[in-house]
Amino acid sequence: MTKESKLRLYNTASKVALECISESWILKQRIRQRLGSAPMKFLGALLGLTTLDEIRNTEIRARLNIKNIVGKIEYVTGQDM
Repeated sequence: MTKESKLRLYNTASKVALECISESWILKQRIRQRLGSAPMKFLGALLGLTTLDEIRNTEIRARLNIKNIVGKIEYVTGQDM
């Protein structure tokens, strides 16, 4: 599977699922942290990284040109930080 296909799968499946599930949550700081790091295992594996590589989540998002999902969820739910 190509990198583009995997990113398309991420955008259509896991990202949408997280957005739909989180609509009824009150976003506290701990939930924001978990939502921000939830897709990182998948995205890191997409780049061939492991946790031993110690690459920050922001760097992974920058390499793949992906925004943090927390901002989108806050916009959808109408909650601001």
